[in-house]
Amino acid sequence: MSFSTKLPGISVTNRLKNHLHFLSQFVARLFRTLWITACFMLAIAAAYNLTQLSNLHQEVTERRQLEKTMQDLMLQSVIMRFFSTHSNGELTQKMSQYGYQNPIELISQLRTRLQMSYSLEPGLETQTQITQLLDLLTILEQHVSTFDHTSQTVINTTIDQWFMSLGTLGSYTRQISYTQEARASNLQRRNLYLAMAVLAYSLLMVGFHSWTKDKQNRQFLLEMESLHNETRRDPLTNLLNRRGWNYHTNKTLKKLAKFGRTPVGIAILDIDHFKCYNDTFGHDAGDQRLVQFANLLKGHFRPCDMVARIGGEEFAVFLPNCTVEDAKRIIDRIRNAKDCIIPFSAGIAGLEECRNLDKAMSVADQALYFAKSNGRNQSHIGQPNF
Repeated sequence: MSFSTKLPGISVTNRLKNHLHFLSQFVARLFRTLWITACFMLAIAAAYNLTQLSNLHQEVTERRQLEKTMQDLMLQSVIMRFFSTHSNGELTQKMSQYGYQNPIELISQLRTRLQMSYSLEPGLETQTQITQLLDLLTILEQHVSTFDHTSQTVINTTIDQWFMSLGTLGSYTRQISYTQEARASNLQRRNLYLAMAVLAYSLLMVGFHSWTKDKQNRQFLLEMESLHNETRRDPLTNLLNRRGWNYHTNKTLKKLAKFGRTPVGIAILDIDHFKCYNDTFGHDAGDQRLVQFANLLKGHFRPCDMVARIGGEEFAVFLPNCTVEDAKRIIDRIRNAKDCIIPFSAGIAGLEECRNLDKAMSVADQALYFAKSNGRNQSHIGQPNF
């Protein structure tokens, strides 16, 4: 009955573990997909920003060239002030001092610079202003050769308009340059933020992946340890079996070796007349007697002592920091206790006297055989023969 009641619980537990494992795998795959998608989208955004940034850098370079052209035009146009204050002969002489043969040559150079500005600035407003400046140069070119009172008035007015228009164009060009430089800085900052976001998200995903793997590894180790513990346990009494006894005693001996010479008692206990009891009352009663005896040993030995069922009705006890005399007193106290209703015999050996565990087990087994032959329900200390 107990088996049938436990089976559904085990089945439900396994199904729950499977569902949780599937859910964790699904969440891990979902996060990986989101990570790849986010990195892909951020990469597209960064590529788009880089394209815009490249175009902006080109526009900023052209704007700076145009701004420099405007500055050169402003400096070169200063000579035009002589157009209204000197006669033709004086003007020609003055122009030659600045490297120009006549005013027409100066106007031609200014026109050439302005026409080159068309290719640097495709904006409609700037091209309109450049066209107005070219028109002003055409008016100057028409009136500078005829130096009379009417021409002088037109030249003065045209030169004033020229400087005003040239100043307006220069201010507008500088403003556009500052705006484009600010946009370029914003794009660079945005790309930096995107790169930092990709890096942070990547580090987060790597950390999450490492945490998941570490958790899975820990779970695997726990399951393996649980499996190993199951193979090292006697399913009837829940004590260590022979494999568990060998594993844990060797492990404990390695720890005790760090503290120098430590007395260890080894005892082998055997239930008296167990075969007769088993044949008389049946195997189920025999199993109950084994469980009863195992519980008795677990209740009377110290927590640091190691109790194992090493075969049939035979049990072994590992008693650290305990001499053979102390081990005999402990076993005799258990054997004579009021709650001990199961008679047993015991053979005891000292690990220090026997030098190794296998020899101690052999000596304890011989001592057990002596106790059995000498009337049972007693304990005996064995002596090693070298």
